[in-house]
Amino acid sequence: MSEKDISKKEVNKSGKKKIDSGLIIISTFLLLAITALLVVFIKAKGVKNMPLSSNENYQYYYAMIVGDRNSDFYRMVYEGALEAAKENGIYVELFGDNLSQNYSISELMELAIASKVDGIILTADDSDEINSIIKEAVNEGIQVVTLFSDCTNSKRCSFVGVGSYNLGRTYGGKVIELAAKRLENAPGETVKVDILIDNDSADSGQVIMISGIQDTIAISEYGENIVINAVPVDASNSFSVESSIRNILINADNELPDIIICPNEVDTTSMYQAVVDYNKVGQVDILGYFDSDIILKAVDRDIINATVTIDTRQMGAFCIEALNEYKEHGYTSQYFTADITLIDKNNIKKYMEGDLSDEN
Repeated sequence: MSEKDISKKEVNKSGKKKIDSGLIIISTFLLLAITALLVVFIKAKGVKNMPLSSNENYQYYYAMIVGDRNSDFYRMVYEGALEAAKENGIYVELFGDNLSQNYSISELMELAIASKVDGIILTADDSDEINSIIKEAVNEGIQVVTLFSDCTNSKRCSFVGVGSYNLGRTYGGKVIELAAKRLENAPGETVKVDILIDNDSADSGQVIMISGIQDTIAISEYGENIVINAVPVDASNSFSVESSIRNILINADNELPDIIICPNEVDTTSMYQAVVDYNKVGQVDILGYFDSDIILKAVDRDIINATVTIDTRQMGAFCIEALNEYKEHGYTSQYFTADITLIDKNNIKKYMEGDLSDEN
């Protein structure tokens, strides 16, 4: 091979190396640019004063951030908030609803803060992480209302939920009624009551609710015959909930409880499906939560003995009221408590027909 050919080959190699290096630099730049654009796009989902139509502008823009956006319960709360917001020239968004990726509550909070919303409605807990991010929002001039579950020592301006103690008393009253029927046939026996609790939640409302149940039962004539157990449920996803409930019903190491209290919609629906699937209908009394079509039908069929429902639209409206009051006056009520109703065989027909009067 001639010196000319060797020189030419070296030049080609050198040129190829330069081209490869250039492609790497360009590819890296494009990747960084695309990542940046995605971040901007996500944040743009919460653009301030986003109108429902091109002819509408809003005085304030609020973000509602909940743990399970697909829950019927939170959907109905959101409808109540949206209706109340429209009446006041405000837009409220179920934040993250249009995003393909599932972001955590903390991540959605960061996006809402970056979007400079005017207020945040948040399902919270007493964890340090939530406490810190609420503080971050308030320091940025964004007031936070906690919904259904509270962060008691945070800088939130108000809490909208149910009276956890009164909720416990409502459950406790029904437990006494069901226990009395069982003890009529077996006087002196023990009635075992399991209360399902979220294993990962730092919500103090669970503790207060259990106290309400215990106090109500303790002063009844059957107090010494009723044993209460708090049973942790892995609520990280629907499959883990189903697995936890299956273990309660069919685990050979556990004696089947006489009464099970399911204090949220997911637990109630899963328990209903499980007792049907594992042929446990009638062997255990179920006290549930919420008034979805599935749950109401289960009460009507006497598979669920009773369920407690909340005025979800009222709850949503209270959230808007709390944020508006703080915006206008610099203060608002620390607590807003929504109405609750116990639904059982005695009033299910009237409730489903919409004729049930306020029994609170």
